[in-house]
This record gives sequence, structure tokens and C-alpha cells, in this order.
Amino acid sequence: MIFGDSRKATFKRAYKTIAQYIHPFTDDPRIDAEIAAALIVLYDFGIFNTHDILTKFKLRKNMANLIIPYAAKLTKTNIEHIQKRMDFYGLFIRGKSPRFVYNLGNDTPDFSENPLGRLIFAFADVVYDTALIDNYHNSPMLIKDIFENMKFITTMKEKVTPAFLLAMDKAIKLDW
Repeated sequence: MIFGDSRKATFKRAYKTIAQYIHPFTDDPRIDAEIAAALIVLYDFGIFNTHDILTKFKLRKNMANLIIPYAAKLTKTNIEHIQKRMDFYGLFIRGKSPRFVYNLGNDTPDFSENPLGRLIFAFADVVYDTALIDNYHNSPMLIKDIFENMKFITTMKEKVTPAFLLAMDKAIKLDW
């Protein structure tokens, strides 16, 4: 089996690493499903873009059969919710522009042109303002304390983004 218990353990480690950086900024319990869904979409993106056609379909099928139900269990939600949130993050991989709410609406062109960057920026928006989980495209922009905002931006840049990219790298290399 390609995705077995060690794959679950690796997913859980990546999830918990990201969660430890995110939880100080929000106490919304829905954020756990956001972390899991974004992580799965990054895994999928990495697998899809680095393997031959037969391997990528096999890996993606195994991920759907093992990691998605495991993520639902880990986050105390259901598979349908995880898949719905994966669909949301998939929009950004496919080219939708994030709102940059967490960055007060300021685009970061050098990274926002990258599919991974767009996904991570959308994730940051949702963490920054969890009202966006329910209505990402039409919620008003929330402005929080500027110092808390600067701390959040620094955490996203220095801790969360590298944790996401390392997790995706493991998926690409099948080092899990």
C-alpha cells in the first residue's frame, strides 16, 4: 500500500506543525478542517505535477481513499466538508486570485502568480478572518490590530509557508 500508517503519521505531523502556528491567532474550531484541506490540496498538487500519469492517478486515488477520511477523523468533521474545503482551495491552484484580507488587501505579486502562493494566501485570509470560511468572496474586509496583523504576517511567512512547502515536498518525493 502506498499510503499506509506511516503516511497518516506524516500527514498528522504536518497538520500539527501548521496548527501550532495557526491556533494562537484563532480559536475557531473550523480552522482545523481548513488546515487539513489546504494540506491535502498541496499534496495533490505536488503529486500531480511530478509523477508519470499512471503513478499520479494511483497516488491520488490512494490519497482520496485514505488521507481524506483520516483528515475528517483528525479534525472531527466529515469527508464531505473536507472535500468542500478542498474544492475551495483548488480554486486558487487553478488560478483564482485570493483577496489578501490578512495583508489589508495588498497583493504580493512575486508569490501570488504561483499556484501554491495563491493557495497559501487564501488560507491566510481564512485564518485571519474565519468569517471567510462561509463567504470568502463577499464578506467585508476585517481590519484587526495592526501589531497583531504584523505578527500574523511574519508567522505565515516564516513558519506556516515553509511548513506547507516541506509537507508538499515530502509528498512529491514519496518520503512518507
